[in-house]
Amino acid sequence: MEKFTLKAALEAAVRGEIEEWVHTFLETEGNNRLLSKGLKQKQRHWLGPVEVEISELKRIVGPEEEMEYVESAEDWMRRVGKIQSHLQEGWAMPPLIVQNQGGSLRVRDGNHRMGALENLGKRTCWVIIWDDESIENIKVNTFTSPLRERLAATAEHWAARPLIGNEHKYGPDLEPILRYFPREHPDIGFDWCAAFVYHCCLESGLELPVRYSPPVSRNFAWVEAWMEWAELYGFYHKFGESEFVPARGDLIVFDNLLGNGPNDHIGVVIRTEQGQLFTAEGNYHNRSGIFDRTDIAVNGYIRIVDAQKSR
Repeated sequence: MEKFTLKAALEAAVRGEIEEWVHTFLETEGNNRLLSKGLKQKQRHWLGPVEVEISELKRIVGPEEEMEYVESAEDWMRRVGKIQSHLQEGWAMPPLIVQNQGGSLRVRDGNHRMGALENLGKRTCWVIIWDDESIENIKVNTFTSPLRERLAATAEHWAARPLIGNEHKYGPDLEPILRYFPREHPDIGFDWCAAFVYHCCLESGLELPVRYSPPVSRNFAWVEAWMEWAELYGFYHKFGESEFVPARGDLIVFDNLLGNGPNDHIGVVIRTEQGQLFTAEGNYHNRSGIFDRTDIAVNGYIRIVDAQKSR
């Protein structure tokens, strides 16, 4: 059901209704009324959904002897295998529901889903966490890949300076950004939002040529080149794509932000909070900056994976 997807849970969290979402899920599709009943016995404090490293989570169900609820190996493999097949077919899996217990994150609903993710070699998953005393007790490292973390920090640094171009979209601020790309006159620049992103990627350790080989049709000073490259490697996520949630270090492609039609601007997501989205960008009216881009028309996002060659 659409009501019980990651996207729906995130929307409930923005409305301040994540606890209600959890109970509705557990009492219906989640088929875990006993957990819901227990949770209602006292006030709980909720965080999420957040993306975490699977290695931070502790299963309480499985065939292992030390599990809180031991299940036969046959039943475990059957149930996990079924979920694994659903995931491979594109199932929009709901977040796991996790208890923070003395600093240990124990999976109270979704142990078989976690097992399926582990079998598929996934490193991260989305969870909703509760603590019995205070949200301040929940100490969890939300996941951002090392490469994307460096990219976000680098973009934020350069955008905040700010960089300002002259009437020719050039000048001392922009020379470090534009120097990679050929141009007809050394003192005349060009629209430099994509060049800003390229510079930040190189500074973050990502090795990219000025121009990628075909089918990428242009150099990386063009937004279109970023989209073509991302689509080639499966990094591109169209706006509204099921289960994709923009996060720190993603690239963001805008539609008509500057009045030039589709994919006319690009930047870097530096944070999302309470339904708002903040970016670091170059060449927004010929200067860099940090912007609130909540409710702005977006074409899509590029999530570069750490497997891309980096220095």
